[in-house]
Amino acid sequence: MKNAVCASRQIVKCDTPVAILPRDHYESLVETMEILNDRRLLERLESAIGNLRKGKFFTHREVFSRRRR
Repeated sequence: MKNAVCASRQIVKCDTPVAILPRDHYESLVETMEILNDRRLLERLESAIGNLRKGKFFTHREVFSRRRR
């Protein structure tokens, strides 16, 4: 999306506000809701973030430069 400008607009249908979003924003919102509703995934993400903060991780080079046996 080149130089996209998003303006806020309120559209009302049958006295109920509705939203119109660009497709990529909608898909991102749906994906976020799916992640937030997956308790196991959230626990894994929290654990991974904790490991990052503690410095427990492998660099790209460490992971992909190892010879496969």
